Amino acid sequence: MPLFVADVFHLAGEFRQLGNRIAHRVGQTQARWQVLSVVSDGPWTVAQIARRLGYARQSVQRTADQLIKENLAEYKSNPDHAKSQLIEITSQGKLVLARITRQADKWHLRLSAGLEESDLGIAARVVQHLCAALENDLGKNAPATTEKPSEQPGNSGTGG
Repeated sequence: MPLFVADVFHLAGEFRQLGNRIAHRVGQTQARWQVLSVVSDGPWTVAQIARRLGYARQSVQRTADQLIKENLAEYKSNPDHAKSQLIEITSQGKLVLARITRQADKWHLRLSAGLEESDLGIAARVVQHLCAALENDLGKNAPATTEKPSEQPGNSGTGG
């Protein structure tokens, strides 16, 4: 298992580098791509996005503020928590996300060449199982306001 974990960290680092390269082609960063990807399935709070992506809330807040400044996302009132606004993707944000996704699709085809669809399915199930086990062990499955625990939001490519 330790070598597998090291390989996962290595893969994550490689995907981050690729994600930045892809996002930069359309004037964005991987962090912005990830946040847009999460909120592409519906509005989320900054705290929910941070938990989903495994980032500090303050980092996600800065990214969300940048997206809002560029009209790629907007704040909406949260009926469940007055002090915790929801972030929603705008139509302009959807267009930017679609451009990034088109770029990522080219890389995905290239990277998956020679792999069977069933191999990718098995790999996805293993990663999802380990994520769920870790989240459970780390106490991240406690219900939160407007939480979407069973959804896999916005998996729109390498960044999401």
